[in-house]
Amino acid sequence: MKKTRKRGIWLYRMTAMLFILVMSLLMNNDCLVKAETKNIMDNYVLSTIYEKIQVPRSENADGTITYQTYIRNLNIDVSNVDEKNLALSMKVFVKQVEGERNPLEIFTYKNLASFLEIADAQLDLDSYVNLPVKNLKRADGSDLVAGEWNDVLIPFSVGTKKSNFDPSKITWFRLCLTRLPKDIGYQSLRLKDVCIVDTSRKAEKATEPEVKKWDTTYNVGSVPLTMDKTIESAAYVGDEYKMTTPIDISKHNPEKMQLQMDIEVENLTNPGDVSPLLYNNGKQFIELSSAGSATDQMVQFNMKNLPWKNGKNTYTLNISNAEAGAGEIDYSKINYMRIYFVHTTFTDKIKIKINNIKLIDNTNQCTVPTIFSDRMMFQQNKPITVWGTGKAGNNINVKLINKQGQTVTESTVAVGTDGNWKANLQQQKGSYDTYSLQVYDNGTLIKTVKDILIGELWLACGQSNMALTVYMDMDRENILANANNSNLRFFLEPTYPAGQTGAQPLNPNYDVEGAYWGKGNDVNAVNKMSAVAYSFAKNLQQN
Repeated sequence: MKKTRKRGIWLYRMTAMLFILVMSLLMNNDCLVKAETKNIMDNYVLSTIYEKIQVPRSENADGTITYQTYIRNLNIDVSNVDEKNLALSMKVFVKQVEGERNPLEIFTYKNLASFLEIADAQLDLDSYVNLPVKNLKRADGSDLVAGEWNDVLIPFSVGTKKSNFDPSKITWFRLCLTRLPKDIGYQSLRLKDVCIVDTSRKAEKATEPEVKKWDTTYNVGSVPLTMDKTIESAAYVGDEYKMTTPIDISKHNPEKMQLQMDIEVENLTNPGDVSPLLYNNGKQFIELSSAGSATDQMVQFNMKNLPWKNGKNTYTLNISNAEAGAGEIDYSKINYMRIYFVHTTFTDKIKIKINNIKLIDNTNQCTVPTIFSDRMMFQQNKPITVWGTGKAGNNINVKLINKQGQTVTESTVAVGTDGNWKANLQQQKGSYDTYSLQVYDNGTLIKTVKDILIGELWLACGQSNMALTVYMDMDRENILANANNSNLRFFLEPTYPAGQTGAQPLNPNYDVEGAYWGKGNDVNAVNKMSAVAYSFAKNLQQN
């Protein structure tokens, strides 16, 4: 009996131990499941409605305010997904721009009429799914936060679905917040990543982009083309060169490749005037081709975008800003170049000399944007910031020097691992004294900016009225006759710095190709200035 009892106790203990072990495993598995719980915003994207949009604001006839955006030409089919798993996912940003109200009132105002609609057809009200948007919350149930992006997820199941809604035929989307009080002020309401998602599946993992190891050799190739011509009337004037040994730039980062050349300009009719090269109805292009001619596989640069200056200067064009021509160029075998002027409408005789043409890679070169160039102006009584690119780890020294040659402020910074640097200089008082700016890369002077003023900077912006240049103004002759104020400075940008055909930059660019600073006593620069902005600046200074 004792043995049997001991055996029973032993079996009992073994069973208990096994039970505890099994429970432990179950609990561990439960912990594993909990650890792998899906992020509420990590959902499979079925279709994107908007990548990003600023929601327009309008004032109604009764003075109330509406924010509304809609799209009526969608072509979305989500019929293969269980409707209980469908949701609208988006990021929402709202910020008060003007007025003292809480910007989130556009979602919470008591008399708000709000609509968030997904439908098969705009005019078929029975094909709608109406989702709640009043008192909108974050995906985790917390309140929206003004001034930052909020993750929002609205399941279709919490909306009102009409009888004719067909998830295979979605064409209509609308967000509307209306009947807001007129004293609510101005808000910036932005949406991005507006998508219909399947909440039962995780988002697809983005493929890691291939990291290319680019060749960064500075001097990639030279083009032995020279040009020494006089341009007049509408005649064709140009030169071309077919290379026996092609130039391969395909192993270089296209964002860092540049076409560089020396150009000397002389107006034989009106010395010093380069405006005929800026304003004429003709064609003036530089072409590169891999087909041995300009008939196929080529890109081109419009020379009207160059910051033409009198005398001899070095001009640089970014390969990434080249306009597409006939066929697609093969950058591994550039074998042809042409420079030409044709159908020009000016009567002046202009002598053009072009030489020292090179294709260069500026990856490891210390560079500063065109906004830091001769004749520029810094804002008075504000810290001065200068920035650029360079080789990671290099030391960049920036000095502001007065006309007596004394350094009044300087800063030394290291180039970051991303190739960018930013130097902060002490603020200066406004005056008519001129300064120069020197930039050193590891002790080597690489940039000198001359004839700098410290004063008041204004931003002139608008539409067609602001875009009208002095050259196009009916009072042009009188304006130019009195263009004698060298203390007026203005930064001039090309209308299409990236060309009119090719892809336009989605994000702000590091630099604006072809931009430069002009002075109020330079008729060539004044001609390009907005007539409204020029008159404003001149009158502001005088009064």
